[in-house]
Amino acid sequence: VMDVVNKLNEFRDSLNISLIGVPLWERLDNIDITQLDNLKTISFESSYIDYESDEVQDFIYNFRQHYSTDPGKYGFAGYDITWYFINAINMFGAHFADCLINLETDNYSGDMWFRKSFIDNSSYENTHWNIIQYGNFSKRKIYLYPRDIE
Repeated sequence: VMDVVNKLNEFRDSLNISLIGVPLWERLDNIDITQLDNLKTISFESSYIDYESDEVQDFIYNFRQHYSTDPGKYGFAGYDITWYFINAINMFGAHFADCLINLETDNYSGDMWFRKSFIDNSSYENTHWNIIQYGNFSKRKIYLYPRDIE
């Protein structure tokens, strides 16, 4: 991946290049963010935390007060997953799994859209991906649905 990104960056001034990344890229530690920015990269990520939002700032403040450390991606994910399933059980009871496709919540690190798994049709998987665009040396989420935009 890095070889391709490096090569594309060599031609970015002479060609109009936009790069689309795959979800696997979020696991790579050595991708140069500057090069992704240069290529106007759009990627898919399982989580996205908008650190500029008031809600996220409040969560970080409260987490620091309680645990004397920053939440990190696992702190956000742990909270979001717990909140999601507690709400599901509260709203739908013991058979909440059958109703997951109807549950929408606001999460700090990303939405959860559960659908039945194609493998055995008895389990569920989160099928949501955040679409992220790199630009001006930052990442921003691209919203596709009107309900996502406030």
